[in-house]
Amino acid sequence: MKICFLIRSLGLGGAERQLVNLATGLASRGWQISVAVMYPGGVLEEELRQAGIEVYSVEKRNRLQTGRVVFKLWRWLRRERPDVLHSYLTVCNILSGIIGTLMPSLNVVWGVRASKLPLDAYDWLIGLTERASAFFARRADLIIVNSEAGKRDCLKSGYPSGKTIVIPNGIDTRCFAPDHSARTRMRALLKVGADERLIGLVARLDPVKGHSLFLHAASRLANTHENARFLCVGDGSESVRNELQALARRLGIGNRISWLAAGQDMPAVYNALDILCCSSLSEGFPNVLGEGMACGTPCVTTAVGDAERLVGNTGEVAASADPESMCAAWETMLGRIARDGARLGMQCRERVSQCYTHEHLVDRTAEALTELVAPRSPLPSDTRPLT
Repeated sequence: MKICFLIRSLGLGGAERQLVNLATGLASRGWQISVAVMYPGGVLEEELRQAGIEVYSVEKRNRLQTGRVVFKLWRWLRRERPDVLHSYLTVCNILSGIIGTLMPSLNVVWGVRASKLPLDAYDWLIGLTERASAFFARRADLIIVNSEAGKRDCLKSGYPSGKTIVIPNGIDTRCFAPDHSARTRMRALLKVGADERLIGLVARLDPVKGHSLFLHAASRLANTHENARFLCVGDGSESVRNELQALARRLGIGNRISWLAAGQDMPAVYNALDILCCSSLSEGFPNVLGEGMACGTPCVTTAVGDAERLVGNTGEVAASADPESMCAAWETMLGRIARDGARLGMQCRERVSQCYTHEHLVDRTAEALTELVAPRSPLPSDTRPLT
């Protein structure tokens, strides 16, 4: 089977990582894979090329070049002749819906990666595309959502229920695994002592990720736990970083929090933490929680997306946008770690290994795509119509 993926870019991000994992996993099983990006130069492109997967750039120059983008994609797809065009995220999903109208024989698959996106946190164009997606969803032949919460939101928005399924994200448990030496190395780099407790947030610097909630909760915990330290890992605009660092100083925790850019040795970062936090206002399936759990790191999360389903009884759940609730959840988790941290860490990894591995993702997606294409492929590939 031949699959063409479509995504905005291949920088460091949860959806981008999942696409690369899925593309390379399918390619390793003999599927023909190529990937189109709107904006070239993402750091994950090289990983695809090393796996023998072509990366095609549409070279979009601004957010409003829809006509030119559609034409270039249409021309590329005529050349590639795929069985499936599998897009990721809202704008690319809408584009694939338009392309599907121009190429009726093409199977169009959407990838939806979030739930309850707070539109007031973004500009008008993001809000418009999110609202338009429900209309274009009718053109998709299959809609793959990475969370049950995301599916519920899609159906409320008018997505076709008969075409919408859930396939959770997959975690590479070989890459993300407990590693005591990595923990020691990273904590030394951060100057965190053995008797200190390090609580971390791994997320891009974006309003939806809840950094303000994390910092206000950290300020509360710091007042009662002298050994508490904090870590934020992620990229974003310099102005947002400066605002968050200024907030940390005003809250009195500027000297107890470290800031790292994305692209670090993430398995070492997860291993260095005593608690991994997700403070998001919106998520589908939070990759960082799965990756941290695979490393044996207990998690505390807001009640967003499928986060509570993911952590199960290994984690603690706080109310969204409530620093007091988050602080209380951290205190509860610190108590659990003190009582039986080693066993809790093993349970975290076991939960991911049993339900949310990279192999689970590839198996479930391969099955869904095979079922989709089989009834629509009566002709040999060299005689299928192009339009």
